[in-house]
Amino acid sequence: PVAPEPEPEAPPIAEVSVTTPEGAPLRGARVEVDGVAVGTTDAAGRLVLEPAAPAGARITWSHPAYLPAETPPP
Repeated sequence: PVAPEPEPEAPPIAEVSVTTPEGAPLRGARVEVDGVAVGTTDAAGRLVLEPAAPAGARITWSHPAYLPAETPPP
């Protein structure tokens, strides 16, 4: 019998994109990975994570004008 191939690992998370509820980019959102602050989003609502966060990391963001949010669980 042939053993099944292992499931491919999820890729690391290299970029975060934060938008308002209306879908507009959110500049200045504070981003955390597993509770550690890693930076704020740019004018396009993006933050490049260097190094990339591991797959399944808990990524949260907050902004004074909005309630905090986080990525859905894996």
